[in-house]
Amino acid sequence: MSKEKLIDLISKLLAKANGTTVQAEADAFMAKANELLLRHNLSMSEVEMNSGENAITQDKRARDFGDVASEGKWESLLMSTIASHNFCQCITHSMSYSKTGTMSVIGSAQNIEITLYMFDVARTLIREISKKSYSAYRKQIVESYDKDNYSTRDFEKELQRRGLLAYRTVWLRSYLKGAVSGLNIKLRTEKKATVAANADKYAIILSHNKEALAAFTNQAYSDLRSSRSGSASNTHGAYSRGKSDGQGLSLNQGVSSAKSNNTKRLN
Repeated sequence: MSKEKLIDLISKLLAKANGTTVQAEADAFMAKANELLLRHNLSMSEVEMNSGENAITQDKRARDFGDVASEGKWESLLMSTIASHNFCQCITHSMSYSKTGTMSVIGSAQNIEITLYMFDVARTLIREISKKSYSAYRKQIVESYDKDNYSTRDFEKELQRRGLLAYRTVWLRSYLKGAVSGLNIKLRTEKKATVAANADKYAIILSHNKEALAAFTNQAYSDLRSSRSGSASNTHGAYSRGKSDGQGLSLNQGVSSAKSNNTKRLN
């Protein structure tokens, strides 16, 4: 199947998912998209990984990730999670000594395209729900205590000083990591049935793909090092809340609502 046909079919499934208000139907369309992607990779498993349509390559459109000082490293975690789900690998550049950096994806052309699409949609949605979730958390805490004679702003500062209200930046860092963890669980769950039905073939394509990715990265990045994301703190329940929200995230929501050209790539 050509890259264009694969992307067209998956985009139509996601559009159908976006067109229904029934979550079960949306999840079913998303699962079908996952099945299509997996079936394509299974059908290509007999083709050499270093030749033709299934060749391993590197995407030339490196993605920037934002202000690590305020958001942490969640964007690189998100890209790595989605890339792994789609038989790809994420390479992060300039992370050690900079608050910003870039990410690129390695894999077949079709899988890279799907990975970048899902990343664009997921990043937008997770940022949106993180802000709403913090606002709800802050309101709940503020309303739990007697305001006395404080102004609203001074009262929140006092609660933060006492450790009763988490600072926004600290809370969001924890929440965003949790959201990525929850999304990872959701993606694994949606693929589970398809993988189970093709267990033997899946193991073969996964093994071949890992070998091909390793060969490409060893050649392109001889000094590549593994990075550690560090442990995630559950600041005032932020990580747990993010994890729960991530598991309920529907990536199809971004198909029609997204405004950027990057997010609309499959339309």
